[in-house]
Amino acid sequence: MTGISLGPFVLAGGRLAALIALAAFLLAIEGIGWWRRRRGTGGADGFGRWPTLVVLGWILGARAGYVVANWPAFAAAPADIVKLWQGGFSTQTGLTAAILTIAAAAFLRPRALLPLAVSAAVAGLASGATMLVLSAPQPVTATTLAPGPFAALDGHSAPLADPPGRPVVVNLWASWCGPCRREMPMLQQIAAQTPGVEFRFVNQGESPATIQRFLTQEHLSGADVRLDPRRSLMVRYLSLGLPATLFFRADGTLVQGSIGEISRAETLRQIRILETAANND
Repeated sequence: MTGISLGPFVLAGGRLAALIALAAFLLAIEGIGWWRRRRGTGGADGFGRWPTLVVLGWILGARAGYVVANWPAFAAAPADIVKLWQGGFSTQTGLTAAILTIAAAAFLRPRALLPLAVSAAVAGLASGATMLVLSAPQPVTATTLAPGPFAALDGHSAPLADPPGRPVVVNLWASWCGPCRREMPMLQQIAAQTPGVEFRFVNQGESPATIQRFLTQEHLSGADVRLDPRRSLMVRYLSLGLPATLFFRADGTLVQGSIGEISRAETLRQIRILETAANND
């Protein structure tokens, strides 16, 4: 799970790269404007609102592409479309929208073309460099489901894959974690609607009393909650923070790990991958 921890905040690799690309684009535009003003050839007047339009086109285009590709999930919960903090962007459609916006600028305001194109190139290089750094060799994470056993709230202990032979989704969480609190109702709803996939909500480091109090206050089920008082799963899967969601095939092989708040669409997309693998086995 690539990402970076900034105090209590955790950013997944893709989201971090997008933020750095955005910052690089804006800094490059500002730098070019400053240089033009120094030369007396005009600055902001030469760009107009095109930098803002390029950014909006990039973000909205990338989001729209992801929404269209995962429309069944968003149709069930339309409000999720505006939850941009959960991630979910199509690089291809975002890039296409940005290029089309720059092309429009070239036609309507030719002086803005070169600054926009250069700034977009700088943003692309910054994003690529970020992902390259994050993909550098790191300590190897475990690639199989932890054998356990892990205790439930009723004191019963069992492996995470109980019963065995089904795909398993493991969510690492804590009640003090805001994103964990936001995503858990949605994940429990999906769990109830997906009987062929086992969900395990493994609490990291809290007491049974604290966990039960939170579940009662939020009217959530504790049936699939497991305890990990020593946070062994965070260590095993090198999780930088919480929440983290891990997707395992029926044979216990880790397919994908997501750090940070996960969306309904991404959860369902990963479940489809698990179900396809189970059908092919």
